[in-house]
Amino acid sequence: MKRLICPLIGVLTMCLLFTGCGKNKPIASLEYLSYDFTENMSRYGSGRLEISLKNGVYTAVVKPVDEPDEAARTVRLAPEKVQALVDMLDRYNVGSWDGFNKNNRNVLDGRSFSLYIRKADGQDISAHGYMKWPDHYSEVSGALKDLMKELAGE
Repeated sequence: MKRLICPLIGVLTMCLLFTGCGKNKPIASLEYLSYDFTENMSRYGSGRLEISLKNGVYTAVVKPVDEPDEAARTVRLAPEKVQALVDMLDRYNVGSWDGFNKNNRNVLDGRSFSLYIRKADGQDISAHGYMKWPDHYSEVSGALKDLMKELAGE
């Protein structure tokens, strides 16, 4: 048993030191966020939320599930709305998702996600999954989808 545990601890230590997995990386201030996901394999089974800061103004591009890409809407976001989003992302430690890239190759038509965040300090957070999810994915995904519905006027 001891022979099994020691190598395992070494692997976990290397993961924490070299890839940053498990580390808390607060977002604090957002410059850009892109969240893409697929829910089903239908023609319009994917959704997209893209938030960017330009000239001190936040805008969001929202493409809800079951709508074509051409139906994407662009709306302005109040800074308070963005701060609430950042607070939620930090509450669920989304910064620790950086480097998450897992998939279940046994599923041919499952769900997937891709999340990219650029913080105001220039650091990036990138995570991808196909039928594999980081900690608290369902809570974060639900909050992002609720924001998308709100911004799309649903």
